[in-house]
Amino acid sequence: PLAGIVAGWFGLAAPFYTCCGVGLVGTAFSVMYFKEPLAKTPQEEDGNASPTSASSSGSVGQQTWRSSPWCDQTVLLTALYQLLAYMAVCGGLSFLIPLMMYEPSYNVGPFPDPAQTYTTGEMDELKEARGANIGFWTGTSSIPMGIFNVIVSTFFYVKITRGLGDMKALLIFGLTGTAITTCYGWWATRLWHIFVLQALEGCIFGIIAP
Repeated sequence: PLAGIVAGWFGLAAPFYTCCGVGLVGTAFSVMYFKEPLAKTPQEEDGNASPTSASSSGSVGQQTWRSSPWCDQTVLLTALYQLLAYMAVCGGLSFLIPLMMYEPSYNVGPFPDPAQTYTTGEMDELKEARGANIGFWTGTSSIPMGIFNVIVSTFFYVKITRGLGDMKALLIFGLTGTAITTCYGWWATRLWHIFVLQALEGCIFGIIAP
């Protein structure tokens, strides 16, 4: 909804500039305040070294860096998952859903009156108003995804992963999420279809994301 409001006030390009600015601020904040994690020294991990022996060996106050995350398989695979998942969610659906809502079946106006003649300026105003409404409904349709994401991850994630195991849960919900994503193109023709699919996607990400 915020994207639609911003688009209605400042034009369709404003939400993109806003997101870009917030992203740059977040990047700068991360660089300034987040530090690399530090590993404990062998003496700290053992917990058996006395302060005297530790100080004699020169290990008090020393910290050793962990191995580079660039060579960690878990970090690399997690980064690959994040890339592929958010390419579909942020890159695909964020642009696909507004384009879908331009179809007449979604009935997102305002529409020009065929019996009335419009000037070029008036047509531009109608297009901009329609684009702002589409932005509003695109943002509103993401609310069910967020709500069901929180509900599933809070109340069902532990039960499902304990019952199925991590691998089976990822496989089942990953394939289900892929099938749901294809339904945006094959099934959705109304606004309420989008809301239902977004809610189902929220349930899927409530299991996969944690």
